[in-house]
Amino acid sequence: MTDNLTPESGENADRPSGAAPAPQTPPSREPNWERAVLERVALAAVREQRAARRWRIFFRFAFLFVLALVAFALFDVPGEKVAVAGRHTALVRIDGEIASDKNANAEDVATSLRRAFEDTDTAGVVLQINSPGGSPV
Repeated sequence: MTDNLTPESGENADRPSGAAPAPQTPPSREPNWERAVLERVALAAVREQRAARRWRIFFRFAFLFVLALVAFALFDVPGEKVAVAGRHTALVRIDGEIASDKNANAEDVATSLRRAFEDTDTAGVVLQINSPGGSPV
């Protein structure tokens, strides 16, 4: 009586059933071991280059973000922002010498006062004058 055993694929096909597995051959005895080592070294170099490129891109974006924040902070003038919501006190600011040919002239002051008093939500008007003097006319 014969057993019909088919050999299994792979490394177990050469040995009879029940035999011990064949020892692994060292890399120096494998055919084309040089190629395998070179492939591993090349793949490791590619992986390293990819990682370096990712970090370089990350740091460039981080630098760009910080630069944008600094630019925004420098150019964001905390000047006079008007937020009118309900009743408020109007502020008319007069800076500099009061004269007809200066920024603090009678026409501009009168226009500002007129707008402040015409606003229906204005509870009061405050004049803030920083002037060394000049002609009152």
